[in-house]
Amino acid sequence: MFCKKCGKQLPDTIKFCDACGTPTGAGQQGAPMNRPVNPGTTTASFTFDWFKILTNIAIFVGSLWYFVAGILLFCGTTWVVEGESASSYIYEYFATIQNLDILYGLVAIALAGYGVYVRFELLKYKKSAVVKLHGLNIAAAVFGFTYCFLAGPMFDDVGWSFMLWAFLITSLIYAGVGVYNYLFFKQNAHKFVK
Repeated sequence: MFCKKCGKQLPDTIKFCDACGTPTGAGQQGAPMNRPVNPGTTTASFTFDWFKILTNIAIFVGSLWYFVAGILLFCGTTWVVEGESASSYIYEYFATIQNLDILYGLVAIALAGYGVYVRFELLKYKKSAVVKLHGLNIAAAVFGFTYCFLAGPMFDDVGWSFMLWAFLITSLIYAGVGVYNYLFFKQNAHKFVK
């Protein structure tokens, strides 16, 4: 038989499509789905494999990144020049950056904890978890962008550090993943009903 939503060929005994999660009707009265939706074509469907990647890898890696970055920011060890700590020089020359690092260190640690919480909510298929995930993506992107734009101008004469570039790139990744998550969960909203 074939899935009525995505067209994937499935064993006759399976109750849910392993690609998109749609019930197949196997074991129920009525005819099984025995033909593809659009023979010879593929559908533009977001597979449920993204959910596995998101909950098992992406959120974990993002939370780990923000936890480590938060500790480094909070402790003042993010500023390294030629393999040696430059924090004392940076904090002496740019006085406000130390307060910014402490504040953003705490925010990064909070984002890491919130990411782990959202992961467990998603695994329970809670409807509210989708909104929390969107909030996490937006908060993480805004966090990185604001840090770059608050700290970046202070370094115009000495150049951006690795940490600033890392925050900017991570924020762009979170923004892109956030758009993909929005599209994925819009298509799969029927699975998150608890």
